[in-house]
Amino acid sequence: MENAKYILCYTREPQDDMIYSNRLAFSMHLAYSEDGKDFSALNHNSGVLFARATENEDKTLNAKSLKCPFIFSMEDGLYGVVAVRTDAEGENDIESKGKILFFTTADFLQYDEIGLIDLHTDNYVQDVACVYDPAAKKYLVYWRDEQQRWYRNETADMFSLEGSETNIHCEGIDIQSVGAGSQGAAVQSAGNAIQGAAVQSAGNAIQGAAVQSAGNAIQGAAVQSTGNAIQGAAVQSTGNAIRDAAVQNTGNAIWDAAVQSAGNAIQDAAVQVTGAEVQDAQTAINGIRADIEGIIPRNILKVPAHIGTRLKHKLTTPVNIRVEVPDEIVASSRDELDRVKARAIYSDGTVSEKVVDWHTGGVNWNRPGSYQIRGTVCQDHFEFPIAVNRADPCITKWNGRYYFIATNDADGNHTLYIREADSIPGLVDAEEILLLDSDTYPHVKGLLWAPEFHVIEGDLYIFHGACSDGFYYEESHLMKLRKGGNPANREDWSAPQRILRKDGSYLCEAGKEISLDMTVIRQNNVYYAVWSQRQFIPVDTGAWLYIARLNRDEPWKLETDPVVISKPDYGWANNHVFVDEGPYALITDKKIFLTFASALVDATYVIGLLTAEHGSDLLDPKSWTKQNYPLLTSRSVPGEYGPGHNSYVVDDNGIIWSAYHARPGVDGPRSSGIRRVHFDIDGYPVLDLTEDKDLDPRFRRVSTRLVVKG
Repeated sequence: MENAKYILCYTREPQDDMIYSNRLAFSMHLAYSEDGKDFSALNHNSGVLFARATENEDKTLNAKSLKCPFIFSMEDGLYGVVAVRTDAEGENDIESKGKILFFTTADFLQYDEIGLIDLHTDNYVQDVACVYDPAAKKYLVYWRDEQQRWYRNETADMFSLEGSETNIHCEGIDIQSVGAGSQGAAVQSAGNAIQGAAVQSAGNAIQGAAVQSAGNAIQGAAVQSTGNAIQGAAVQSTGNAIRDAAVQNTGNAIWDAAVQSAGNAIQDAAVQVTGAEVQDAQTAINGIRADIEGIIPRNILKVPAHIGTRLKHKLTTPVNIRVEVPDEIVASSRDELDRVKARAIYSDGTVSEKVVDWHTGGVNWNRPGSYQIRGTVCQDHFEFPIAVNRADPCITKWNGRYYFIATNDADGNHTLYIREADSIPGLVDAEEILLLDSDTYPHVKGLLWAPEFHVIEGDLYIFHGACSDGFYYEESHLMKLRKGGNPANREDWSAPQRILRKDGSYLCEAGKEISLDMTVIRQNNVYYAVWSQRQFIPVDTGAWLYIARLNRDEPWKLETDPVVISKPDYGWANNHVFVDEGPYALITDKKIFLTFASALVDATYVIGLLTAEHGSDLLDPKSWTKQNYPLLTSRSVPGEYGPGHNSYVVDDNGIIWSAYHARPGVDGPRSSGIRRVHFDIDGYPVLDLTEDKDLDPRFRRVSTRLVVKG
């Protein structure tokens, strides 16, 4: 495979619950290498593949996690991932007993969870690996039980979710002697051969002398799996230390040590699999360097260059590498010159056009001629936070002016204030004007949450949450600006009114379920409402995202029954609480993007992403695709914790901005921020492009030749 790239699959050691909890650590992470030696974590060292929750008859969810992921090539050109599914905190999952979890992917970005493959055993699976045998046209699944016994199962069709009825015990493994570090014994484990002190596993390379897959210890010339340390020559995966050893899985050469997979003898070595402590964050696998915090390495896969490069570009925040302007600009006026923008080029090959402040003091626009001119590339500066104790921010432009509104955490959510300015930067220091409080209207008692501006058929509305009697009475409301009214004048807004179903009843039954965070999508001149709704009685099902068509003339009324489009079914979405909320649409010529917030509104809060194609039926849940991993987390931008509940606005230069909230510290107050939205190689939004990455200060000064035409 020419110009191949390398992908390292791993999980992580959990940290403090607010920093990197079990539900985040017990997911598949990826690292990337150009040469198979130097690996860098992708996606900010955050998980990219999470196990989906299961659902009970009463609609409650059972959170799941995964451990011991293993990536492999499939016969049809796809890639597979097998893993052990666990409960949310990493313990044995009764629903997964005797089974392994199977995913497929074409690019290691979007994954399909196919389901649980039944291995026909009453044991809990503790470790798993898989390789395709082209000669036999079968997949060989190697797995280990709680008694440290290894088995091989075979299947010709992974998609059938059925392994063979027979599990072949790997003969010759003496757990006691292996655990004691016996040497010189011939062991055949999982159909693999170890000669000398060498291991070649599933066609992969190990240099130095040892492999431990899924957290295994190797001592001397032994490969130990399930709970031992690796010393001397070891690669330890799933919570284990790697010392002086190397693992290179799936298709790489093995030097000085080899484990040969699928049916060879193991000589002068012993195998026992998984579980010792990680002793070095600086992990050496086959001479590989992977200085990745908390890494529990699994296996390495060689992939074609286009897959590896795309993966790197998608899961690494781009940085500005140069700025280009035309060598010559022909213009007859300053206005014509100002229309010429600079092109900021990024490390992934993407481009962003930027306004230039051209310095034309020596230019005579009345006389044709040539001038050498300089310019400064413009960049608005927004230091985080722009507003302390302001969450769920939203900005809109109305009648030539910009308006900012947000949840007020400073007074317990009893008021909503609005800011008004001629530009988005002007909103930062603008005066706050009281718009709504919990004393004016008898049915509005507090919890004034998540206000959003939306223009519907030429009228300006604010959708917001409010309660009539405490948290369990929180409901979505709407206010309308009167014709010719001033958004900053509270008297020009109608009284808040609750959202109604198509039959005229209230959206939620007060005291039993709540609704909040309602937003609006306009597509093909049809309006849709999307919101978060949570049932508490008879059981708490968690907060789900719903969609319905909205009455364009009376947008407090729904025209269709609500349809669920997202549930908090991944570990990042049910961290501390089962919540999907805060949806907001970003519509481009590529797709309909719907970002949303998940988890508890603490440092674990994140932003997820749903997408739909133009022309699709937005009321059909199948039209929506959820990204398996969050778009923005506490690891995305240093110093910003729990980012979430964002919205979008376009400025006068066509730049799209994301207004969001995060915390300036793990326990800091929810506070608002603004950041430019970039778009990646596939046209997907990038929300973590900080100002230094957006425009390198070294490239702000530009020059060109101006030709003034007559």
